[in-house]
Amino acid sequence: MSFRGRFGALCGVLGPVAFTAAWLVAQRRQDEYRFRHEHISGLAAKDANDPSVMTAGFVALGGCTVAFASSLDRRLHPHPGAGPILIGVAGLATIVAGLFRRDRRSNFPLPGEPTGQSWENDVHDAAAAVGGVAGTVGLVALAPRLARDPAFRDLARPAFG
Repeated sequence: MSFRGRFGALCGVLGPVAFTAAWLVAQRRQDEYRFRHEHISGLAAKDANDPSVMTAGFVALGGCTVAFASSLDRRLHPHPGAGPILIGVAGLATIVAGLFRRDRRSNFPLPGEPTGQSWENDVHDAAAAVGGVAGTVGLVALAPRLARDPAFRDLARPAFG
């Protein structure tokens, strides 16, 4: 496997590790953060303590996902199917979600604050939805292609349930 192929495959691991590390660091720096009550995007919100940590996590995850998708596309050539493209879209959407931040940590405004949200918050929410759908559909689309390749057959099983 070429350096680009190995690097892309490694990005499939490094992206989630970087995102998880950012989440752990950011939540420790955030007063009273409870993952059961606040979404992870709140750690990068405009009113969060040190939002740059979680923003970097989003960008790292997205960039690594794009690199991983590119590596998948090359490895599965000449018939990669739609899976790598959709996974790449999920990576780009994750970058957008990280760069366009939420207005506030909480899903609900504090008493006396405006109830609406900004266009930037709307872009974040739309990108998060696109990323979630594209990533999920991409993995499901990738599973049959992986199942046909003896080298990847075991990786297809989780997608088939």
